[in-house]
Amino acid sequence: AVPPALSELKHRPWAFPHDAPIRFGSMRSLVDDAWHYIERDGASPELFDRRTDPQERTNVAGSPQLLGVPEEMKRRIK
Repeated sequence: AVPPALSELKHRPWAFPHDAPIRFGSMRSLVDDAWHYIERDGASPELFDRRTDPQERTNVAGSPQLLGVPEEMKRRIK
């Protein structure tokens, strides 16, 4: 199953945890078959493995095993 988009959180708040974010301010996001990469102003980048963590609970952006993946996603988002 595909994780909910932020707009779904706003329109169906009963279906998600009450602390689920709806607004982040300035945000850029890139999703492909394997990864979801998120950049927000003033925050560290986030990277989620959609294959093993479809609910995006574990940020793996700093994982040494994934060296180069956050940089490649950042390059693609620009």
